[in-house]
Formats: sequence, structure tokens, C-alpha cells
Amino acid sequence: MQHFNYISATTGAGKSHYFLEESKKLNDRGTNVMIIVPTIVLADELVSRGGARFKTIHSSNSSNAIAQIVHTITEGGPTITLIVTDAAFRLIPKHVRDSFLPRWVGFKDEAIEPLSIEELYIPDSAADLFSTWFKL
Repeated sequence: MQHFNYISATTGAGKSHYFLEESKKLNDRGTNVMIIVPTIVLADELVSRGGARFKTIHSSNSSNAIAQIVHTITEGGPTITLIVTDAAFRLIPKHVRDSFLPRWVGFKDEAIEPLSIEELYIPDSAADLFSTWFKL
């Protein structure tokens, strides 16, 4: 597992576009991706721009969003990019995050607190995709 820090960038800098393009490449290579966003509106927008492998689960489209997110993470189905809100991500049980998410590549888009640094993890096999962008 490869550790990297996410550092906030100005809104409009192209983070969302970059995450969508990299997610498609990773999905093509058989890697699941999770993009964490601050709002349901942004989650829906990214899914509409992403394509068939992109899916969002949130309180407006699921009666039990957290259970459905956990099921999606743990079921081992087809390769996808799952887009969830920051609030939903924080409610994913720790044992699920610790056991299953290390197999996923994670992006955090549009940090709510622009000066905070968040820790995310990516598998070693995907590190080459990020070496230039994140200067690993």
C-alpha cells in the first residue's frame, strides 16, 4: 500500500477532471476507485460526466446509503468508481475502511477545509499514475 497526502488546490484548478480521467484509467486496469466529495450535487455531477462505471450512493438516491456503500465496497463486483460524500465516507465503519479500502484508490475532491491535509492510501501498483501530480 502506498501512502500519499492530499493537498487542497483552488476550486477550478482541474482536480475533478483529473480525478475522472485517472479513475477511468484505473478502472480499465481493474482497480476500483473511490472519490470523496463535499456535496451530493458534486457527486451527481461527476457521475453524469464519468460514464458507465461511475456510481454514486447518497441519502437522496438510497434509503440506506451507508449500508449500500458498505455492500458495494465489500461485494467484489465489477470494477467501478464509487463517488460518495465526505459525510457518508466518515460513517463507513472503521473495520470496513481498514479491511477493504486499501484495495481501492482514493481521491478527495474539493476539501471542505482548504488548509487541512488528509491522508489517503493507494496500492503500490497505482503509484506511477500519481508520481508527477502529487510529487511522491
